Amino acid sequence: MKSLNSLMIASALVIGLCSTTLVAAAPHFSPQGPFYGNNGTLSIKLPSSFQAQVTCGISLSGSINTQDEAKIHSVFISGSGICKSLQAKNLPWTLKPENVFSLKLEGVSFVVSNFVPASNCGANDIFVTWNGPFQKLSAFNQTLTGNCTLATLDITLQPPLTLVP
Repeated sequence: MKSLNSLMIASALVIGLCSTTLVAAAPHFSPQGPFYGNNGTLSIKLPSSFQAQVTCGISLSGSINTQDEAKIHSVFISGSGICKSLQAKNLPWTLKPENVFSLKLEGVSFVVSNFVPASNCGANDIFVTWNGPFQKLSAFNQTLTGNCTLATLDITLQPPLTLVP
């Protein structure tokens, strides 16, 4: 009985150590600090465009904190037509690494209020890809509540960021 208890305690220690190793191995951003992206593109389908795809410019800024997640604090959308009225809301958005190639962007939301019909898209979590060598964040065909689709998102981030496995 004593050896069975010892075996159970040893097994619990091994499982605990393995769990700690797995947590420490979670992918994270490097370096910590501010980042930005300019001259990106955003294509979206929404009620205000009667589901026609609208392509706008996008710039953003944020920071990487000590919890190894990035926060996007500001989003600026540019262009003509609906793009002038399209606004990001529900900021900050949180960017969390799933692995070194894909991330979850939490709380994505957009609004167009001065068009008929108005659009109120999100807030939803979407999946984005990370191309480290090109510092590019991309998303394709992500559904947002409010009858909206984020068709594409492409933006290059600076300064150079790394996703550490």
